[in-house]
Amino acid sequence: MSQEPDTPKPDEAGPEGPTPSFADALRDDREGVVPLDPAKAGRVAPRAPRAVAPRNSAEAPRFRVTRDDDWVEVLREGEPEDLVAALGRDDVRVSAELDLHGRGTGPAVVAVERFAREQARRGLRTVRIVTGKGLHSEGAPVIRDAVVEALTQGPISWLVLAVRTAPAAIGGSGALLVTVRPSS
Repeated sequence: MSQEPDTPKPDEAGPEGPTPSFADALRDDREGVVPLDPAKAGRVAPRAPRAVAPRNSAEAPRFRVTRDDDWVEVLREGEPEDLVAALGRDDVRVSAELDLHGRGTGPAVVAVERFAREQARRGLRTVRIVTGKGLHSEGAPVIRDAVVEALTQGPISWLVLAVRTAPAAIGGSGALLVTVRPSS
């Protein structure tokens, strides 16, 4: 015949006095907690999940970046030249598009990171990111450069194989085509 260990029941006296019930313990834990003022309460925008480099990568990928005022070409080290050349063809097939018009630099970068992760997860290969030409910006356009930096130096750089200014027929200097590798 097995014996069950003696466990005190709630509100039963033990060596240190009565054992509090769950309700009593919860009430004690909430003591001093002040509810939020409903007038001040609001929804907090969810943060974009951050891409994390695969555990087996010792360092961030390296890229060759070539650019001028209206054109950029990026190729990940070790990838074939024809990968970036294919992005310059008029018949390139684009699987998905992200339009950044009307966004500031910070929100644009967050959107690009989220978009690249999602497309890689879906197994899509070539995507278009519409940055605009900066015609409505004060000073020089900044979104395109911020996007290129996010794609090549940010937490999603390990997803990127190539980037190129889109051919004129599908966006020209106002869009980037990006080849992403499917995430595993």
